[in-house]
Amino acid sequence: MAYIVESTNQTAQYDVTNGDEVSILPGTIFTAPADAIFGTGYTDILLMGQVTAFDDGIVYDEGSHQLTVAQQGAIHTNGDGVYSLNKATYLDIVNLGTISGHNDGIDVSSRYTNIANAGTIAASDGRGIRIGNLSYDELAYAEVSNTGTIATSGRISNGGIQVTNVGYFSLHNSGVISSQNLALNMATGIDVAVTNSGTITGMITVAPDLTLVNTGTIQNAGYWGVEVYGAVCTITNFGHMDAINAQQASLALNLEVFNGGTIAGYNGAAITFATTTNKINNTGTITGDVGYAGLSSVDTVLNYGTIVGDVLLDGGDDRYLSNGMGVTTGTVLGGAGNDTLFGGDLGDRLDGGAAQDRLVGQGGNDELFGDAGVDTLFGGDGNDTLDGGDDRDTLNGGNGDDELYGGNDVDRLSGNNGADNLFGGNGNDSLFGGNDDDTLNGGADDDRLFGGSGVNTFVGGSGRDVMYAQSGEDTFLFYEIGESVVGASRDVVYGYDLGQDQIDFAAVAPGVMTFMGTDAFSSTAREVRLIESATGSTVVQVDVNADGAADMELMIYRVQGLSEDDFVL
Repeated sequence: MAYIVESTNQTAQYDVTNGDEVSILPGTIFTAPADAIFGTGYTDILLMGQVTAFDDGIVYDEGSHQLTVAQQGAIHTNGDGVYSLNKATYLDIVNLGTISGHNDGIDVSSRYTNIANAGTIAASDGRGIRIGNLSYDELAYAEVSNTGTIATSGRISNGGIQVTNVGYFSLHNSGVISSQNLALNMATGIDVAVTNSGTITGMITVAPDLTLVNTGTIQNAGYWGVEVYGAVCTITNFGHMDAINAQQASLALNLEVFNGGTIAGYNGAAITFATTTNKINNTGTITGDVGYAGLSSVDTVLNYGTIVGDVLLDGGDDRYLSNGMGVTTGTVLGGAGNDTLFGGDLGDRLDGGAAQDRLVGQGGNDELFGDAGVDTLFGGDGNDTLDGGDDRDTLNGGNGDDELYGGNDVDRLSGNNGADNLFGGNGNDSLFGGNDDDTLNGGADDDRLFGGSGVNTFVGGSGRDVMYAQSGEDTFLFYEIGESVVGASRDVVYGYDLGQDQIDFAAVAPGVMTFMGTDAFSSTAREVRLIESATGSTVVQVDVNADGAADMELMIYRVQGLSEDDFVL
């Protein structure tokens, strides 16, 4: 054990043994044809001079070691700048100067490793820092703190910093980490924590669990910024980072991304996952698609910022919630599963996909698509378009001038406020116009149409339709004689107001029709007559082909005394 001050140049390997504290003064040069310095036991080296070596600069064997490279100190080697064997217990490296190696800048495998860099660590054909290896699994803890520069160049394949088989690894970067390929390569281990307020250039790839907090820049031109393979991944971004890829991760991965900054896409994708549980909370800007890569998962996307692209949620019972000015410029697709999709104050395009979905547009001019499954769609404010798709759907336009399409099966459509257009489609549908001037089209099958207040237009379509008029000058419009058959399956109108409402037969047959009142048909084509029953109702009959028999009928419930003014012929 000795305290040694070296001011003499060395040309052979210099040994530092147990308990030695060595200060290498400025201007002193250690050179060697192989390794320049070999340390074993407990050592403490302060380098203010220069170390050059054909192989490694400083090699550590078993024991605990401390190395400080002063601002004027430097290590330049053809091998590794600093290298430790697997026997080392503790390494504490503080660099204020320069450590560079043709292979790795620092390559260590001690049980506990702490590296603080405020200078430059560089490698021309390897890694800036390598901690651990596959053949040694007793590495408990490693920490790197960087306020300087860690850079690699040349044939880079393993990263600016590579960590293997370490139980816990922590990186704090407020400087620069740069690589042509992988800036951070966390190959195996348990937990990784990265805090970045500086600049990381190159991809971050992590196999173990990851906690990443970024307030700086993570950039990797033309590729992913972060790629994860572990079981738990939490990313918080208030700076800028390139795209996140979790599609190769463990199927049990829990992915959480909190973005208050910017995330830029790669090949159109900003965040891609194929994992079990995913939660994306965005208050910033995400440019590129957010979503699955082909596997079912339970996804939650909370968007209070901007997503420039699509949100693709696929299988599982997913949630997309937007609030205020949060907007997705593309389509939010729920995919399979019972999904809940809420838009924001701006125009949203929400597609529930298969299964039983709930879609709410809220503000803005929204487009809502239920697709297959029993869906509930609510447009909210704005001029919205709602399409229920297959199965039994419930559609409510909310405020604004909306268009509602029931699609197939038995649907319930409510226009609510605004001048709405409702189309029942196939199935026995119920249509409610609500307030203002609405158009209700039942489509195929037996429908019920409720006009509500306002000037409404009723189109029953095929099947036995029942239409309910209220206040306002309503029109009951027919395009073909087959839309209301003769007999008990004829259409029925309730609430008809004489002198205010009208029945429009103009499109039923070419040419002008003749109103016969209560007289019988005269065997002339295109005649309309009335049969007033003892119950107070009126059956309107139409003879199109001059055979003297009704080809079409319509019942006006509990109303008699219709005149030619009640018809458009």
